[in-house]
Amino acid sequence: MTTPTDPTDQRFTALGGIPPQDDPELATLMEAARRLPRDRADTVIESMLRCSLGYERTGNQEFLTRLASNALVTFRVRRDPEDQKALDAAPARVDSEAR
Repeated sequence: MTTPTDPTDQRFTALGGIPPQDDPELATLMEAARRLPRDRADTVIESMLRCSLGYERTGNQEFLTRLASNALVTFRVRRDPEDQKALDAAPARVDSEAR
């Protein structure tokens, strides 16, 4: 049997301090995520996968901390449906413009 302190347990839900599924802020952020247009959702998923692969290949934890920070900013600014509409109406920025 594995416990939350078992180093062989790879589930992120086994980490201490993870918010429960019924966390109020998580619910608000998920509402914003569900409203994302498909192309914006694809961008978020691609970013998550790129950071995951970057971490796996390099061991650089900065990939994970930046991913977490960027994800929270992305969804917090979209909590209000009107703000989200305005953001989603703007042209998507391509990766080369983000530098």
